[in-house]
Amino acid sequence: MGIFMKVIRSAALGLALATAVTVSAPPATAEDTPHHFVFHITSDDAWTVGSALTQAVVASERGHDVTVILSVRGVHLAETNSAQGGFSVTARSPRDMLGDLIDDGHSVLVCGMCMVAGGVMKDELIEGAEISGPELTFTALTAPDTIVLSY
Repeated sequence: MGIFMKVIRSAALGLALATAVTVSAPPATAEDTPHHFVFHITSDDAWTVGSALTQAVVASERGHDVTVILSVRGVHLAETNSAQGGFSVTARSPRDMLGDLIDDGHSVLVCGMCMVAGGVMKDELIEGAEISGPELTFTALTAPDTIVLSY
């Protein structure tokens, strides 16, 4: 019984020390260091896009630099006249959310090759959206302190 009690006491002491160290150090958060967040959106599905753009808005509100890259079917989100429903949680269209991000100084890059494949013309893009090629896209994806999320 003596060895068993020593093991229990040692385990309890170790747990108490681990708890004290954990409690005394506040958890690191994304707000501690500004990051560059890239939201790569390849879909025009309202649920997928709404989730991605809501996260992009949150990152912006927390002081992070945001780039949204639209490729594949995502290029249709930057069209001025595309039919878009609102994301049910925010009741805002993707086009409006992208416009707000642009107005706040963030980048919206639209894949030029995907625009051709999707039949999207340059003059059909929302104001401030930038046509992107492989070099500009790669630069955004690999910038220092960049976190890439793909939807």
